[in-house]
This record gives sequence, structure tokens and C-alpha cells, in this order.
Amino acid sequence: MSEENPPIVFATFFGDVAVDAVCDDAEVQKNLRALEWIKEIVEGSNGSLFYETKDDSKMVVATLWGTEVKVDVRECAQRSLSSVNWSQGHVPAFVNESAMCIQMGDGAFDGLPDLDLCASLLLLLSADAVPSTMIPTTLYHCLPLKEIVAMLGSGDSDVVEGAISSLGGREGPAAKRLLKQSVYQAREPILCIAALEAIVFGRHQVNVKPYLPLIVEYTMHAPGEVKVRAIELLGLIVDYRDKHLIAVLRRLIRYNHHCVQHYLLQPYVEMAGADAAEDLIFLLKHRPPSWHDEIIRAISSLEAGLARQILSTFYPKAENHLGPVIAEALRALSSSPGEIAATEFVLGLNHSGPIDDLVDIDADLLRFD
Repeated sequence: MSEENPPIVFATFFGDVAVDAVCDDAEVQKNLRALEWIKEIVEGSNGSLFYETKDDSKMVVATLWGTEVKVDVRECAQRSLSSVNWSQGHVPAFVNESAMCIQMGDGAFDGLPDLDLCASLLLLLSADAVPSTMIPTTLYHCLPLKEIVAMLGSGDSDVVEGAISSLGGREGPAAKRLLKQSVYQAREPILCIAALEAIVFGRHQVNVKPYLPLIVEYTMHAPGEVKVRAIELLGLIVDYRDKHLIAVLRRLIRYNHHCVQHYLLQPYVEMAGADAAEDLIFLLKHRPPSWHDEIIRAISSLEAGLARQILSTFYPKAENHLGPVIAEALRALSSSPGEIAATEFVLGLNHSGPIDDLVDIDADLLRFD
């Protein structure tokens, strides 16, 4: 924030809220009224909500199945009125003293002001006999395991997926057992993928190798969320020594989705080595410029002579912003005086502008003297 426009600080019941000097006054007043509404909600909660002072601000505390959830109302207002582009639909909170954002569901109205969402959350946490399925999925890990078991039978797939995902962050053999059962008993592929993700990303030390065939099977799905998530999982867990998976990765590497770019490209090159060159050339020809940086890095990890050959041919026709990336890669690949001289000669060629035709970059290049 510039010194010419210092923030305006409003003293509120929950603590000082600093507002940008250029902030719309109607927006400020709306948020200040929301703070008063939240104060009324806490005072009318019959003790189910209470205050805790932290760093000169009052946080609202609720107890959910024995877990303390502390909602930072002042911070919520601060974010709402800040020039920083905070994403809407997040309520800042602490659960068991760990900071987290309690998120609004995907199907909710995305224009809902954050303090209105905050107030709704507090009303929910202070209510009696609220079904666990109504609790935000970011709080599912607070629920007793028996509640999660009940939620796994819900007819709402989003609820089931949230319940499965929460199992990944739980310790104990019972949670691990339930998670493994979810892999094979999930009624829909997307829920099975959620269980596999919970195994891969969770705190449990679960051997993922037995699940590899299932993950590979899901990579063969028709284009959609299941296929994308399966590809991401495969890229995260595949070992370059699993040579029997080369054919699988070669099939997937040309799938036109950014999950391939971010998760599968480097593992495939590590596994296939020089045999990946033809596919990398294909990607240079047929994928948008947003892929090129990572493709070039992948090419650079090939055998040095082959990598120099491909990049040297590509350099004169590469888009201008890729010039420095290729130049850096070529210099790193050149060690002998002859290689360095050849690289500087290539880099000294006139750039022909944006790439328009790469037919001359062909598998015929992949020959050595």
C-alpha cells in the first residue's frame, strides 16, 4: 500500500480492521454490519459459541465432536476489504490449533460475502443435532470414525468422497482398514479414485504397489475427471525402474491434457530415456507454447548429444520467449570446446520468429555420427 494512501483503521468488537483508503464506503458499512450480526449470533448461542482473545482480536470458538474450531472473524473481514485478491468462499479458522480455511461447497452461490459465509458457519456449529453430512468437508477429519462410516453409505457422492478423503489424514489401523476397503467397495470410479488419492497423499504408510493395476485401468477411461486423476496418481507414484509400465506411459504421453505435462512428462523420460525422443518431438510440434518450457527441460535430460541435436534444430524457429530457455539448456549440455563453439554458432543464428512449421524436426534427426 502506498504511503500517500495509508489504510483507515476501524475499531470493532473483534479487533482493528484496516481498510484500503480507496475501498468503497458501502462495502465497508456492509462488512461492519455483518460483524455486528456475528456478535449477536454468538451472544444468542446459549454458550455453544464463546470468545477467545488471540493477538488483540477476539476469535469465536465452537466445539465439534470434542474438537475446538476457532473462527477468526476479524481476519475474515480484513480479507474481504483488502486490495489483495483473496478468493471468496474461505473462512479463516484454526482446528486443533492448526490454521486452515473452511471452504464453501462447489455448488454454493459464489457471490456470497465471506462474512455472510462466516455467520452461516457459526449458526451451523451452534445448532443442535446437525447431521454430519451438513458439516463442511474441510471439517470431516474432526468427526468420529463412526460418523465417517455412516457417511460412506450416503447417497450424495460429494459427501462420500469427502468422507473417504478425510480418512487419508487419520492415524490408526481402523482408519487404514476402512480406507483400503473403500478402494474396492466404492460404488463409482470417482470414489475409488478418491480412496486411492487418500492412500497416496495421506499420512498412512500404505504400500501403493498392489493398487498400480487398478490405477492403470482407470487411465484407460474415456476422457474425463477419472482419467485425469488416474494419470496424476500414476505420475506421482511410478518408479522409473518399472519398465513394464513403459507401454502404458507411452500411450498416455500424447493425451492432450495438462495433467500429462505436469505429472507424466518427466517420469516418462526418466523411464524411457532416448526412446522418449520421438514423443518429445511430437509434443513440441503439437502442443501449445505453455507446454514448451517443460518439454525443453525433459529433452535436456536425455543423453547430451541427442538433446543438443533436437534443441539446436528447434532453436531458430522457437518462439522468442523460449530463446533464453533453450540457450541455457544448450550451454549446460555443452562441455568440450567443440560443443561450446557449435552451441554458440547455433545461438548466433537469426531468430525466424514464432514457430510456424516443424516438419523439418523429424525422427531422422535422431542419428549419431
